Amino acid sequence: MKIKPAHAAILGASLLCGLIYAFTFDTGEVDMEISAAEETDVSQESETIPDAVTEAEICVYICGYVNNPGVYFVKEGTRLFSLVETAGGFSANAAGDALNLADAITDGQKIYVPSGQDVANGNISNDIATKDSDGLVNINTADISELITLPGIGEARAKSIIAYREMNGRFKSPEEIMKIDGIKDNLFEKIRELIKI
Repeated sequence: MKIKPAHAAILGASLLCGLIYAFTFDTGEVDMEISAAEETDVSQESETIPDAVTEAEICVYICGYVNNPGVYFVKEGTRLFSLVETAGGFSANAAGDALNLADAITDGQKIYVPSGQDVANGNISNDIATKDSDGLVNINTADISELITLPGIGEARAKSIIAYREMNGRFKSPEEIMKIDGIKDNLFEKIRELIKI
């Protein structure tokens, strides 16, 4: 049987349309299957990949003239002003200016917020001072007035100690204080037994 050219053209066009339709339809299903598989892989990966490393927490106790005294877990490197806010702020009689609110707090630290009367009577607890009950000056938290109580440490060296702390972070050992200009072996030997970190 002989196929007429017009029929051949229609038949060819139909075949071509059918192939295009079939190929496009199949590709769509494959693409959707691949997309679904990719989404599953991505969601599984996101479930197994841990979030960014969580910052370390420290435990501190704040008491005295704050609205909500107690033990708090805060991020390492938290400043005292932030802890006071977390504890509900200063109470009405607090002498907040007796504290260095910019001071970084440390794990296990006890902070007593004094009242105005405590300050007026000179009854400021050692818990808020950097010189602890052991009589040692904590070089990581001491302010200028506390640092100059050390032999051979005047105001200029005290400022250098604080500047070093602000630039490099906390001292890792008492010996690290010798990295500061003007504090070498001889002076360090005089203050070694009077300081701590």
